[in-house]
Amino acid sequence: MATQSQERADQSQYAEKPGELSRSAWVRVLRRTVREFNEDNLTDWAAALTYYGIVAMFPALIALVSILGLIGTSATKPILDNLGSFAPGPAHEILKNALNGLTQSRGSAGILFAVGLVGALWSASGYIGAFIRASNTIWDVEEGRPIWRILPLRLVVTLVMVILLALSAVAVVVTGPLADKVGKLIGIGGVAVTVWDIAKWPVLILVVSVMFSILYYASPNVRQPSFRWVTPGGVFAV
Repeated sequence: MATQSQERADQSQYAEKPGELSRSAWVRVLRRTVREFNEDNLTDWAAALTYYGIVAMFPALIALVSILGLIGTSATKPILDNLGSFAPGPAHEILKNALNGLTQSRGSAGILFAVGLVGALWSASGYIGAFIRASNTIWDVEEGRPIWRILPLRLVVTLVMVILLALSAVAVVVTGPLADKVGKLIGIGGVAVTVWDIAKWPVLILVVSVMFSILYYASPNVRQPSFRWVTPGGVFAV
C-alpha cells in the first residue's frame, strides 16, 4: 500500500498537466502555493506592478486624446460617447475638455502625441521590467541573462503588449453607432456588426489571456518546455 502511494506521489511530481495530478498532490500543491506566496512577498510585488500599471496609464491617455484631437471633433464625438459608458463622470469630462482644447490647436496635439507615445512605451517598459523581476522571484531564480539579451527581450515584449492593449481598447470602443459607421466604411453589413458586438467580449478575453501567456513564458529566466497561447493561469488572471 505504501509503495503504491509512493508511486502515485512520484508520478504527480513529474506531471506535465494539472489533470495528471492526484488528489493528494493537489493538496500538497495548494499548501506549497500558500507557503511560497508568503515567502516571496507577492503582495508587495502586486503593489509594485499596480503602481507601474497606473503610471503607464497617464501617458497612454495623453497619446489617445492627442490622436482624437488630430482626427477632429466631428469624427471623435461618437468615440467620446462610447467612452462615456466606460469612463463616466469626472473621467469622461476630463477627456472631453482635453479633446476640445486639442482640436482647437492641432499643432500641440501632434507634439503631445509624440510625448505621450514615448512616455507610454517607457512606462510600459518599466512594468515589463518589474514583471520580469517578479517572475524570477516566483521561480526562485536569479536574473543571469546578459543585458544584450534581456534589454531586447524587454523591448519586444513591451511593444507586443502595447499593440495588444491598443487592439483591446479598439475592441471596447468600437461598439454601437460607431461600430455601424465602421461597418459601412469597410463594407460589411449590419448583421456582421451585431455579431461583433456580441463576439468582441470573448475575443477580448482571449487577447488578454494571450498577453498573460506571453508574459508568463518570456519573463522568467527559465527554459520553458513549450509556449501555450492560453494557460489556466492566464484565464484566471483575466
